[in-house]
Amino acid sequence: MANQIKYYGPVGKCIYCGRNDVPLSDEHIVPYGLSGKFILRKASCQSCSEKTSLVERRVLRNHLIAPRAAMDLKTRRPSQRPTKFPITLFRQNPKGEVREERVSSPSDQPVLLALPIYKPPQFLVDPTSSSSRGIDSPLDWKVFLGGKKHKEFIAEIIADGYEGVEFDLDVHLADFALMMAKIGYSYTRAILPGDFLVEDYISPLIIGKTNDIGRYVGNLPTHELAGDSIATHRLAVQIMLDRTVIARVKLFAKIGTPEYIVVVGKTDKENLPNA
Repeated sequence: MANQIKYYGPVGKCIYCGRNDVPLSDEHIVPYGLSGKFILRKASCQSCSEKTSLVERRVLRNHLIAPRAAMDLKTRRPSQRPTKFPITLFRQNPKGEVREERVSSPSDQPVLLALPIYKPPQFLVDPTSSSSRGIDSPLDWKVFLGGKKHKEFIAEIIADGYEGVEFDLDVHLADFALMMAKIGYSYTRAILPGDFLVEDYISPLIIGKTNDIGRYVGNLPTHELAGDSIATHRLAVQIMLDRTVIARVKLFAKIGTPEYIVVVGKTDKENLPNA
């Protein structure tokens, strides 16, 4: 089951801009670079595919590059993937702080997976508000260490007299939120009929017509739903009492990562199909 690819569709038109008069490509719901196993057939035109791919590349090749290497997740360019990553060790002595940079592979030192905790989507706090909101600074971070066992590594650096370690972290908060929006939206379009949504909040964000990502993407301190889970990631869709459709996205679900909420749109239906 872990290596099984799950296909949906074909859709027959671009799920982002609606065009059906141009060639359409398959859409990896979870990016290929995260070893995504969900594929929506004939669902994205070239123009929209280039937009979503650009956002994903910025996240995958910066923010998530070290965790991807440590977990040996997929890449289309294995020869270009870095194999070593910098960390900085530091300690105090009578003359001040001493810092030492090391560059090693994930097998020799830990790598950092840091995931932002955003404010709740503004729409769920005040759906009547017409004001837009971008992504603010995170309320918090959920941090995980991978690669070499971190307890062993900490014991080694303490034995060497170091007091702490710093990791390089290149995070694009809006891009990460947009990637969550794309995953949640494309999964919703995969499992629901084409006419299920009567209002669509996310596709204008994806194609750049709006920029109020904080209105529709964020985190909630709520219980988690059961959903599709193949290998690393878990996805779910829910209809709320006011018929708002939300998607829940949890990357690297097995290690207790945060769940991201995507307010996808509105429906005139009371229940999910087959619910």
